[in-house]
Amino acid sequence: MPKTSRRKFIAGAAIVGAVATVEAASTVGYFNHQYEPRTPPKSKGVVVTDMEVCGGCRSCQAACTVFNEGECQPDLARIQILKDYFEGDYLPNPCSQCVWPGCLYSCPTGALQVDTGTEGGFPQMEVRLTSLLSGKLTPDTTPGTNARVVNTRECIGCQQCVEGCAKIFDISRVRFNSKKQVVTKCHLCGGKPQCVRFCPVGAIMYASSDQGVSNGYDGQGNIIWRPPEAKAKREDELRGILW
Repeated sequence: MPKTSRRKFIAGAAIVGAVATVEAASTVGYFNHQYEPRTPPKSKGVVVTDMEVCGGCRSCQAACTVFNEGECQPDLARIQILKDYFEGDYLPNPCSQCVWPGCLYSCPTGALQVDTGTEGGFPQMEVRLTSLLSGKLTPDTTPGTNARVVNTRECIGCQQCVEGCAKIFDISRVRFNSKKQVVTKCHLCGGKPQCVRFCPVGAIMYASSDQGVSNGYDGQGNIIWRPPEAKAKREDELRGILW
């Protein structure tokens, strides 16, 4: 086995350190908007809420986790209901499916992707940071919802996406499953969000548009809470019936 001299070892370590520094600086640069990768296709839908109607029953959290986890685990719900103890209001916090998704730009492995639809029954989630940097994007006409989703096969549980979302919003919309050691976030249930379906008072709505919705963080310091180009519908409107 060939020996490595101390000088070569130090030189190699310096090179590795320099590369790591450049990569870290690039990530910081993206997040600080010093230079931008291309933005992904807009999500075709987003869950929006009416705080004045929400009664804090948390049926949405139960529906979300039973559908996605197979059991009721409110702390893992893709929508979190908080209570303002000073005002007495309940504050629903669904994922905003941001135009500029901080979670996606923070992911070091490419596990945060865009739902571009299905092919042969398998989900296709191919719009990731590498494609945003290379300029090779899936067009807006893809059959999926374009929701920002987690490919759990590639997630390493580093939680950088959780921190990335928290830098934009006070409370991260990305949840960490400590049992499975992966993160989870709203994937819009394929365009039929279960939280909307099971809200008994119509406080949760689904806003959608085939042209994509402008919502969440826009990358310019602004947060849009209601997409202006999409009509938000309650479940009774979606199904054509009343509860």
